[in-house]
Amino acid sequence: MTSQNELAMADLAAIRANYSLTDEQRQIVDHVDRVSREVLHPLQARMDQEDWWPDDLFKQMGELGLLGITAPEALGGSGQNEFTQALVSEVISKWIAWCT
Repeated sequence: MTSQNELAMADLAAIRANYSLTDEQRQIVDHVDRVSREVLHPLQARMDQEDWWPDDLFKQMGELGLLGITAPEALGGSGQNEFTQALVSEVISKWIAWCT
């Protein structure tokens, strides 16, 4: 049986192979993948089992650069386009079932 980690990594490889990403988009995908795998994924089981939501999760996601992707940099966002936002959402959803 294929593990969730193996499926997520295969999906990420497909994203990298099937889109003409800029270097910045590749860096964003790699960053979001690492953060989702290391920070968000470990919370999922507890969130599902206990119907629990960490009080500071959105603040933490913002600090990690996962929110405000299309907001202008002058307003604290990343100033990216909608395609990059879609990439971020796709990568997060590979590790976090509640984002799908």
